Amino acid sequence: MKLVMRNNVFEWGDLYFLQKAGTAMGTSAACMWATIYFAVREDFLLGRTDQRYIDFQADANNYGILTWDFDIIPSATVNFLDLTITINPNYRIQTKTYQKAMNLYQYIPPSSVHSPKMMKGIVYGLIRQYKLQNTLPSDYINQLKLLFQRFVARGWDQRLIKSYILEADSKLSNPIPSNNNADETLTNKE
Repeated sequence: MKLVMRNNVFEWGDLYFLQKAGTAMGTSAACMWATIYFAVREDFLLGRTDQRYIDFQADANNYGILTWDFDIIPSATVNFLDLTITINPNYRIQTKTYQKAMNLYQYIPPSSVHSPKMMKGIVYGLIRQYKLQNTLPSDYINQLKLLFQRFVARGWDQRLIKSYILEADSKLSNPIPSNNNADETLTNKE
C-alpha cells in the first residue's frame, strides 16, 4: 500500500504530477483502502447505540478530512454501483439497471476480428445481467431496447443484433430444466 500511496504519478499534456494525498481512482488498491477506511469509520460512528440521526450527521463530519451532506428526509431511492434501488410504497425493494450519463458504451465494433460466438456471449451476458437487475419487466424491456440502439450505433447490423438479443432473451425466459442427478458430473465436452 505504501508504494501505491506514495508513488502515484500521472501525466497531463507535457506535465507530470505526483499525487500527495488520497488514493488514485482506478487502482486496485483504491477499493481495499476505501473498505479499510469505512470499516474504521463505521466502528466509530455505529458503535454508539444511543445515537439519533442528527447526532450521526454531526459525528460523520467530525471524523477524518472528508465532509458529508445529508438529506433531512432520507430518500427511498439510491443509485448504488450499477443499480437504482427503491423502496416502494408497499415497503418492497425494487431494482433497475443504473447507467451513468457519461457512459460511452464502447462495445466491440463489427470490424473486430473476434469470433461471432464471442459477440453472442457478450449480448447474452448483458441481457442476463439486465434480467437479474430489473424488478419490473418494463425496465428490463427498456434496457433491451437501449442495448439494441447502442449496438446499432456502434455499426452492428440491426437484424444480427436483434437475433442475438431475441435468442438470449428466449434462453433466459425459458431455461432448460436441469438434471439434478448428483451422480453425474460435467465434462469439458458438455
